[in-house]
Amino acid sequence: MSEEIILPYKFEFRDYQLPVVEALDNGIKRIVWVMHRRAGKDVSCFNVMLKKSFERIGNYFYVFPTYSQARKSFWDNITEEGLSFIDYCPKKLILRRLNNEMKLFLTNGSIIQVVGSDTPDALRGSNPVGVVLSEFAYQNPTIWTAILDPILEKNGGWAIFNSTPQGKNYFYTLFKHAQENPEEWFSSLVTIEDSGLIKPESLKVKLSQGISQEMIDTEYYCSWDVGKLGSYYGKSMQKAENEGRLCYVPCDNNHLVYTAWDIGISDSMSIIFFQRRGNEILVIDHYENHGYALTHYIDILREKAYNYATHYLPHDGKKREVATGTTFLQVARDSGYDFDIIPNTLSILEGIEKVRGIFPRIFIDRVKCDYLIKCLLEYSSEWDDKAKVFRNRPTHNWASHAADAFRMMVLALDRLKGPGGGMTKDRLTELRKAHGVY
Repeated sequence: MSEEIILPYKFEFRDYQLPVVEALDNGIKRIVWVMHRRAGKDVSCFNVMLKKSFERIGNYFYVFPTYSQARKSFWDNITEEGLSFIDYCPKKLILRRLNNEMKLFLTNGSIIQVVGSDTPDALRGSNPVGVVLSEFAYQNPTIWTAILDPILEKNGGWAIFNSTPQGKNYFYTLFKHAQENPEEWFSSLVTIEDSGLIKPESLKVKLSQGISQEMIDTEYYCSWDVGKLGSYYGKSMQKAENEGRLCYVPCDNNHLVYTAWDIGISDSMSIIFFQRRGNEILVIDHYENHGYALTHYIDILREKAYNYATHYLPHDGKKREVATGTTFLQVARDSGYDFDIIPNTLSILEGIEKVRGIFPRIFIDRVKCDYLIKCLLEYSSEWDDKAKVFRNRPTHNWASHAADAFRMMVLALDRLKGPGGGMTKDRLTELRKAHGVY
């Protein structure tokens, strides 16, 4: 064990944890901390937060991918030392503890709250001066880019992103950014070879128990190259990247634009805008939001002012009611646009297989569809932690809505209305040259 850092409570940071504390103490405000499974990332990060909460009075958020995970993995959890996480903060330093809100009021005036990023509205309007985003590889990137980053940028607060890798997603992007900007960011990658906590021989037992080599490489050796475990479209996306199909895909206003939707009244609404080029599908734009009435999304169609053909809704569009008591389809058609319903003839998994089959024909605009790309990389099967296998169904999370709209797009291909053909390959090349992008 390393030398003890002087804190208002007792905790010993291990050697591989010390550099993170030192980086924050030296003024670095952004930390990307990649750690293998069971490396003690949450215990150490929480003690870092406690330390900082006594150095600067303010609000602090400890953020997990979901609210339920926050309660199970942190608030109600007992560590290997037989302590709860809250036990690391002596009772005399806790003014009040609210279990239902997972919130600590400290005697110096600071407040620490444990939350889930699946309820982002709980973070809007807040003013944290320090945040830990735990298992960030599994979190919606917008929790950082749209909500927390602007707050911390303004008030000079700090952020720690910790996780094991899950392919080259946004967590990987942040890690590479941190490596390339050492003056303002700090990065650390800790495998079992660095920590010495787990012997490589013990992993052979896990292999014999059915744990895959890919999972071991990801969870214990922090490999970025395996891809997200259980990903439905990871290999297809990697192939699209290698073949240059995640690129600049301009809209040709002389040809028709179709849209495919995933409907969410109280949940997120996702819209994909696409055109045809012979046998190829050009995904030119994407829009997603939540908490708005249908009229907001109709306004988005008008603002984008594409030359529209048909807009395709999932089967529940003709059943789901909106606030007016009419169906989604009725309200959509009353807007003056041509809406149609995709019949529910395939299961979700059959639809996913259809997407995989068509993927080699798909081009996606890297800029306008940046969030869609992140969602497609994230979209994966659900993990059964007890059986240690992936379930035969998708995980419902922040990535599901865009992935479902993408599936609707593929299912709509046989039903496209209006003059066909779309852009020719020469026309696409001409448009790219006109915009200075090849």
